[in-house]
Amino acid sequence: MTGRWPSWKNTAEIRETGSAVLGGFVALTCYLSLIPTTAAATSAGGESVSISNVVASGYTNSQGMFMAIIVGIGSAELFSALIKSGKMEIKMPESVPSGVSKSFAVLFPGMLTALIFGIIGFVFQRFTGQYVPDFITATLQAPMEGIMQHPAGVIVLALICQAFWMVGIHGSQMIGVVRNTIGMAAIAANLAAYEAGQPLPNVFTYTFWNTYVTIGGCGNTIGLIVAIYLFSKREDNRAIAKLSTVPAIFGINEPMIFGMPIVLNPLLAIPFILAPMVTAAIGYVATATGFAGAAMITVPFTVPPIINAYLTTAGSIGAVITQIICIIVSILIYIPFVQALNRQQEL
Repeated sequence: MTGRWPSWKNTAEIRETGSAVLGGFVALTCYLSLIPTTAAATSAGGESVSISNVVASGYTNSQGMFMAIIVGIGSAELFSALIKSGKMEIKMPESVPSGVSKSFAVLFPGMLTALIFGIIGFVFQRFTGQYVPDFITATLQAPMEGIMQHPAGVIVLALICQAFWMVGIHGSQMIGVVRNTIGMAAIAANLAAYEAGQPLPNVFTYTFWNTYVTIGGCGNTIGLIVAIYLFSKREDNRAIAKLSTVPAIFGINEPMIFGMPIVLNPLLAIPFILAPMVTAAIGYVATATGFAGAAMITVPFTVPPIINAYLTTAGSIGAVITQIICIIVSILIYIPFVQALNRQQEL
């Protein structure tokens, strides 16, 4: 076949190409099928009224984020499984334009995915009297947010993250489902409160972690790098520190973690686990007492220290000072262990 339409002989290629964009629309449809289409409002006369065929703003802000993530993952997995089965594919002749072929290849899997989620939402509401997002918020999101807004929750999460790293597993990825979901919802709530002129409700947010718990990367290894520059007598460690300095400034510390190495190193395991737990507590206390501003703006984890503290808190000098204190504390924690590494070489 010639012309502007390519020849699609491989139906698997059609399914793969056609499902990429449609998957997002299917996920959105599944989400909308689970939320109520009525909202309570107050009339000009002060009476409570119910408005039909609308979506309440509570389901499109931070309150609905946890539910959106669950539905997004669940619908994508189901949609993908139905496509890969090949049993619902409508095969079109080669003469049919590729855009049409791709649409028909994923049409029924998308329809069935949306239908299944719609039925789940309908049945759940009929039997429980609650909509799915309201149930998830009450039973999962709210308790998890409560735990993460407590200092012990943040410290324990830091401990778990570092423990994974010590056995060679990417700790940030392992805890990301909890940390990112709760943290992003919290920072969105803080921003909404700031725009409304209200006190910011959340201490722990997505960027709280990057600002106080992973300065220079997991384990606050920027403190280890500085401690090596100041006190290390070992050329191998100083070489690794020099190699790791620039990446650490942008929050990337794999060269340090695997180059020293820190992974499976019982000596460096102690400061690697201890430093972020201590700085998490410092950051929490400083934010809870109002010395440091709470984070309300999402910034990438690659933004360098000091700058990220200033930007995420919309210019809080207290947050900048707190982060500097956390860096100094991390250096002090790492110094005795760098000196111990010096003695290891002498042996």
